[in-house]
Amino acid sequence: MNSSVLIILIIINYVTSQRPTLPDEEDVDVGYYWRGYDGKIPEDAFPGGQDKDGNTTYIGQTSHGSSNCGFANVVVTGHINEEAMEMKYEWGYRKQVARYPIQILCTRHPEQFEWIETNNVDILKLTDRHLVSGGREKNFTIYVGRVKTKDEIAVGKVIVTDVYPMEGFYTVINNDKFHIKTVSGQSYEVLAYNPKLSDKKGMTSLLVSTATNSVGINTASNSFLLLILLICTFSVCTKL
Repeated sequence: MNSSVLIILIIINYVTSQRPTLPDEEDVDVGYYWRGYDGKIPEDAFPGGQDKDGNTTYIGQTSHGSSNCGFANVVVTGHINEEAMEMKYEWGYRKQVARYPIQILCTRHPEQFEWIETNNVDILKLTDRHLVSGGREKNFTIYVGRVKTKDEIAVGKVIVTDVYPMEGFYTVINNDKFHIKTVSGQSYEVLAYNPKLSDKKGMTSLLVSTATNSVGINTASNSFLLLILLICTFSVCTKL
């Protein structure tokens, strides 16, 4: 086989292998998805907060069943520390720890998320926003939320319900449960997805810039290989 033809075939095979593929778990219409967590943070994991040491924490989800309380198939949201084989969350007004199964929130479009400051009253007005679901529990609507304290940015769940005083934001801070009630008037942030967003802001900026650089490098590399492909093709044609 002509060496030029062989080079062309090798380049074509390499370029096609570099095409991005969608993960099986992704909801293409929504733009984010939950992956199984095995103790290693995926490259496409969405950062949610920071612990008291300044380390990034991520948004996790797990099932919680309690036959004593009559709840089954409950899905709750909590936070995952990097390299930790567990997820911490609040349930039953106590700190809970899950080790299996755990899912972690991921996306190929971190720039399309925004944290909206709100409270237990104003969150009912966000009817035009796509708030990210944080779990499932009978009689409750649950979203992903977080709160900023002196020491950390803690990820947790936001419960919207008519059952007083169950509404509000829940998380674990300093190994203890934390609950923002309506009467406190304290604000927190709820996570929303907006595919029209293009600004890189907040905690997603580092992840976005890294992803952008990676795409730029791959694009430049593929463009160079395509140039070589065209040159080789022209060389073969002139010899025919």
